[in-house]
Amino acid sequence: METKFFAIKHPAPTRMKRSVWPIFLPFAGCKKRCIFCSQEISTGRKKVKDFKALVSKELTELEFRAKKNNKVYGVGFFGGTFTGLPYELQSWILDRVVELRCKNIVDFVCLSTRPDFINNEVAGLLKSKDVDLVELGIQSFDSEVLDVANRGYTLPTILQAVHYLKKYNLKYGFQLLPGLPKHNLAKFWQDIELTICLKPSTLRIYPCLVLENTVLAKLYRLGQYRPWSIEKTVYALGFALLDIWRNKIKILRIGLTPERSLLANIIAGPWHEALGFMVRSFALNIYLKRLLFSLSWQPTSLHVPFRYLSELWGYKNVYQQFWYDLLNGPTFIKIGPFKEFVFMG
Repeated sequence: METKFFAIKHPAPTRMKRSVWPIFLPFAGCKKRCIFCSQEISTGRKKVKDFKALVSKELTELEFRAKKNNKVYGVGFFGGTFTGLPYELQSWILDRVVELRCKNIVDFVCLSTRPDFINNEVAGLLKSKDVDLVELGIQSFDSEVLDVANRGYTLPTILQAVHYLKKYNLKYGFQLLPGLPKHNLAKFWQDIELTICLKPSTLRIYPCLVLENTVLAKLYRLGQYRPWSIEKTVYALGFALLDIWRNKIKILRIGLTPERSLLANIIAGPWHEALGFMVRSFALNIYLKRLLFSLSWQPTSLHVPFRYLSELWGYKNVYQQFWYDLLNGPTFIKIGPFKEFVFMG
């Protein structure tokens, strides 16, 4: 009897592993405060008064660590609107990083900013200073959602920012914030479709949380805002991830980093320490089940790479029993140093 098999790689695009030294500049360059924003809480850092002193201190520490560990780092500027800083200050900061590039201490530079603070002059500066990735805090492409969130721009502004970055051959990434007021699943699918159309290199997805000392917290307590549940978030992001993977967009993060100050100030919203894992696991299971049910024959075993076993089983092994039932028990799951998943029959 002829043996049948079907092999498939994990659908996520491969991502180069890089040690990025994060430098947080809370509220840097921000001209207004969005209803969801509390950078002191989400980053664990207080508002900075002397950016030059902070950057100098961080880069000195980075240089020391790099020499001590004989390691090359990337540098990332997060927590504010980098290109909202005075032009001269942007140039000064990036020149300090260029100096470390020349010493082979830094090999990658990224920064986060807003689409309404990208213009021809700024894009030209970033290109001249060898910035590798510009992450745009898009949040959503929907005008109503952006307006309620007090973002202060609309879709044309986002498209214009992308135009300038493309003009100077700068790689760009997006940051999305599903679950904002006036946001829903339909608008989230539209956000994902537009993201795919605009072809960013990277994507971060931060489901909206209600944090203390924000306008959103007031709306929540007044009963005027209801955040997404964990279940809804995993469902929405899981299906979105399938399209994101298919289009070779690299996911850098799902959910905020669990800073102590963040955990102590979450009032409501889809927070879970394993959210990224839950979303990825859900997406992988949907992907494999679709392939399984498309086969014209019934598999009798499944070969699973060691590195993906926990992801296949899911958080607290929620999907394990499905595969056991389907393939007649645990002995029909073959685990090893495989590079691919393989259905055998």
